[in-house]
Amino acid sequence: MTHGLYSAKRGRHPANRRITWLANKVWYALPWLAPTDEPAVRRWCELEILRADVLDNLLSEGVTGSGGDGRKLLTDYRQLVQTQLAYERELGMTPASRINLGVEMERGQNLDLQRQIAEAKIRQGSDDAYG
Repeated sequence: MTHGLYSAKRGRHPANRRITWLANKVWYALPWLAPTDEPAVRRWCELEILRADVLDNLLSEGVTGSGGDGRKLLTDYRQLVQTQLAYERELGMTPASRINLGVEMERGQNLDLQRQIAEAKIRQGSDDAYG
């Protein structure tokens, strides 16, 4: 095969550098991640690089590309995207997963909902006493 996930790479590929570069961007963008998340971040970065390569090949060759490999690539692409989405949910990369993890959207800080509710009740109680 001359393209796609199963093609032989021409020359040396600096994949580890690409993964490290992308992982650094992820760590910067998602400040709620802990050191224990490192393996999941690296796997997500690996999947992102593979997904981008497969998409590039699909876009250049098309689904019905040369030799009929496009449909297999399309299946591979779909599986990569599904697997990557599972990692995204675990790392809090989607809005719903951030809510489930208790991560504040704008600042990426952990929410202390119990503290906020208690403070709101105290404020409400003091407003009623003086209102």
